Amino acid sequence: MEIKFIKNIKIMTNINDEYYYFGALTAGGTYADTTIIKGAAQEDEGDYIENPYTMEYKISNYSKGKLADTHPGILVSDAIAEKLQGLKNVQLIPATIKDKKEVVHEGYNFVNNYNTLDVCDMDASKHNYDDFIEAISMFEKIVLKDDLSKIPLEERLMFKVKYADGVHFIHQSIMEKIQETNPQSAFFIKVSEYGKGQYW
Repeated sequence: MEIKFIKNIKIMTNINDEYYYFGALTAGGTYADTTIIKGAAQEDEGDYIENPYTMEYKISNYSKGKLADTHPGILVSDAIAEKLQGLKNVQLIPATIKDKKEVVHEGYNFVNNYNTLDVCDMDASKHNYDDFIEAISMFEKIVLKDDLSKIPLEERLMFKVKYADGVHFIHQSIMEKIQETNPQSAFFIKVSEYGKGQYW
């Protein structure tokens, strides 16, 4: 719990109110379930990728209309990528998506988020740990440590938690910037409110 003073009024703030889970909807008219065709040095996943080439994805499930702005992976449109530009330990790699008619859609980016922080309160959180993959397979509830607030803000605007590689968190200020683009199929869940029927 962080304490802030505004005009001599003490206000208790919860670090879990500042962060959102950032993902893509798994259903909808413009959602595309993508499968990777060509990666950018997958053996380097989790780190900065030197001299990456354009990543290629194909659609396995897609309805008519404009392609969504976010897809699992995590793939985002140029508009969203612009809002993520310059974030610490976040690399944007150009990507394309090929639909069922073999039409290639450009203007996408793979978000290589290698900013992994050990800031999950494992005792307060509820999760399933998969011994086979040596990682958390699902969160039923997640609680971030108060120690997160001690890390300079510019170093925690977007990050992943240890043991949950595919779970991306963004600060409220970044979420608001992304919302300015009116993104299709993107969704955000405040960490402090997570657990009401949603699972990661």
